[in-house]
Parts: sequence; structure tokens; C-alpha cells
Amino acid sequence: MDSDVRLNLAQGQGSAYTVTGAPLSKDAAVLAFGVEAEVVKNAVVGVSYNGQVASDNSSNAGTLYMKYTF
Repeated sequence: MDSDVRLNLAQGQGSAYTVTGAPLSKDAAVLAFGVEAEVVKNAVVGVSYNGQVASDNSSNAGTLYMKYTF
């Protein structure tokens, strides 16, 4: 598997250019979960987690939220 991320682009009559991104991990675990609970009528609070874990890097994100419907 080629782990280099490259994209060659050209727009209209302009010059072509190359965009290079971070290398992709070969073996990674992707995790995502969340819970929410209704605290009062029409109001919900929740928390969620999203992450990617590999031997050479990791990425983590969390969210805490409140939704109110009316």
C-alpha cells in the first residue's frame, strides 16, 4: 500500500499543481461512541468521542453538547 497522499490538480487554464498530505497509517483502529440523556422535557445532553489510534500516530476528539427543541 502506498502511504503517500498526493493529488495533482489543474484548474481552468491555470498551471497544474500538486498537493501533498500527511502519510496514511497502515494499521489503525478507528473508535467512535457517544451517549445522550434527556435531562428535562425537550432538553438532551450528550457526550461523544472520536479517535484513530495507530502505532505511529493518534488523533482524538471529544464533544459535549446540549440540544433543546421547541
